[in-house]
Amino acid sequence: GNIFIADKDAHAVRKVNPDGIITTVAGTGVAGDNGDGPAIECQLSSPNGIWVMEDGTFYILDLGNNYIRKVDKEGNLTTVFKDSNGISIGRGLWVSQSEDLIYYASNSRVKRWTPACGIVEYSAGYSSLGAVVVDPSGHLVATDRTGNRVCRVNEDGSKDVIAGNGLSSGGGDGSVATETGIHGVRGIW
Repeated sequence: GNIFIADKDAHAVRKVNPDGIITTVAGTGVAGDNGDGPAIECQLSSPNGIWVMEDGTFYILDLGNNYIRKVDKEGNLTTVFKDSNGISIGRGLWVSQSEDLIYYASNSRVKRWTPACGIVEYSAGYSSLGAVVVDPSGHLVATDRTGNRVCRVNEDGSKDVIAGNGLSSGGGDGSVATETGIHGVRGIW
């Protein structure tokens, strides 16, 4: 029943409980990196993506620090990995239930992380990515925010457009999804 918010410009993650009460669950409100520990004592820098597990564990795309971080049920923050090449305009973040596969957006590229292989560029050629999610069939789906499209990513990293005509208008209700304008699409589920 909780809702988590990546509060990018406030350098924090907030939680709104079912009673409507908001609390800070990660970050100090000051941009920086003072290491791992109790999440509310750890600095973040422009957290711009979040993924929440059923048990309340959540992951943060810590954009300004180029980290993917994890906050456990007890409120402890740990760095899962750092992207030494940087995360550019990252928003989308998806973590598998087994926590051994992570996809995240970095501007025009989707990157994939596993403990065995580390970080690899998985899919490229987007204008500027929004969200990423894995569909019930196991395919990654990504929104190309400024490309005005939604793409399904194949195993080899190639992509197929499943919605959007690349424009901000055209088509509409009852039209073919790939012939319909979707302006600045960001979210997907």
